[in-house]
Amino acid sequence: MKDAILARLAQGCSDMYSEALKLSQAMSIREIWPKDWVPTIAGKQACFHALAEYHQSQKAKADKCYGEEIARLQHSLELVAAAVTRGGKCLDVTEYESKIKQAQAAAKKDNDFIYHDRIPDFKTLPAVGKATMAKPTPMGEKLSSKFTDLFEKIVPLAIHGAMASYETRKNELVNIEVGKLREGTQFLNSVLVSLNLPAALEDLGGDHLPESIVDKAMKVKQAGGIEVLNKLMRDLPELLERNREILNEAIKALDAEQKSDDELRNNFKERWTRTPSVQLTEPIKAEGAKYTGILDNAVQADAVVKQRFSQHRPGIELLSKPQGDLEKALPSGNPAVALQNSTAVSQLRQLMSQVEAIKSEREVMEHEIKEAKSDMSAKFMIALAQDGAINEETLSEQALDQLYAPLKKQVRDSIEKQEKVLSNIQNANSAFCREKESNSGAAQREAMLRDMASAYDSFMELKSNLEEGTKVV
Repeated sequence: MKDAILARLAQGCSDMYSEALKLSQAMSIREIWPKDWVPTIAGKQACFHALAEYHQSQKAKADKCYGEEIARLQHSLELVAAAVTRGGKCLDVTEYESKIKQAQAAAKKDNDFIYHDRIPDFKTLPAVGKATMAKPTPMGEKLSSKFTDLFEKIVPLAIHGAMASYETRKNELVNIEVGKLREGTQFLNSVLVSLNLPAALEDLGGDHLPESIVDKAMKVKQAGGIEVLNKLMRDLPELLERNREILNEAIKALDAEQKSDDELRNNFKERWTRTPSVQLTEPIKAEGAKYTGILDNAVQADAVVKQRFSQHRPGIELLSKPQGDLEKALPSGNPAVALQNSTAVSQLRQLMSQVEAIKSEREVMEHEIKEAKSDMSAKFMIALAQDGAINEETLSEQALDQLYAPLKKQVRDSIEKQEKVLSNIQNANSAFCREKESNSGAAQREAMLRDMASAYDSFMELKSNLEEGTKVV
């Protein structure tokens, strides 16, 4: 790199160290630096200035300005001495000092014997220019794409408590509305299973598996079949027992702490000024009681799940088998082909389409109910700033009513629509049953199809309940 460029770069570094030295000596921050920082900065400022003059002297030499070369080398040596004085042991400039002395001696010798150029006063020489190595840029609001503000979610304790209460109210409302949808869907499925719909409509040929049964069997196998239920049934008691042991240990530790606090309070009387343990641990014990209730309910639910699993196990095992085995297990039927174009069959098929539409709409509604959000933190902050207190119950109920009123109306409309559709299905199915020919093979086939449809619904519900139970415990 050329000496002219090196001189400008070194001068730029010297100026930056000079600015850093001024800022670091401000009274408000001077005491926070390690002791060796300020001497190091001062020494490096002088050192880089010396290097700038050295490289500028080499440029003067190349331009045949030998007097200027000697003047700059002499000043460079003065700056090196200043660097040693300022930096002390923090700075080692021996190498630079030796290099500059050699250059100064050689230049003076050549000038004395050869060039006889006049050595100007250093103060009359032009200053070394400086190169702009970096431009200051404003710091962005976020330092990177993955930046996370650690203080963003910190709120006053009153806000935190209000948010917790709001979330509890919201979860209760969500569970109620989602429960209505699921209960409605379960009732709808149970009615259809009892009527063997839509399998009875798809089985009018009597030779192949109905498409709905094929689809149900495929979904059961994709979800893991009978094996996944067996595994969940095996794992759940172990998880339940382990969590009960953890909870009992926690409650035991709280009781021991309270007993110790009571004994110390009795011994030291008024000198024992610590907050009573019963007050400190009250919220934790309330949580413990809540989880004890959850585990007790899980034990009761476990018996219901086992009974239902045992009841529908044969049908679930059948749905878990390959399609060929399903067809072999299904009795042959001979329903009248003419029924395929009957008015009752056409009505039932239209009603089955409406049933599927209701189920799809409910999946969307359930997702919207669970994902609905409201910025209650901001509302609670405003209330706290204006009134000095938070009326959490009133604010939460107003926000929840505003947020969920349209969704609750959708749930009511869906239940009412289901009742009308079910009424029409039962009327159309009665006509369909009167039109069907009576034979034992068809009756056995229809009963088995009904059992498989019921087994599919039970499989999906049991899997969901067991997986949810695993998360709870």
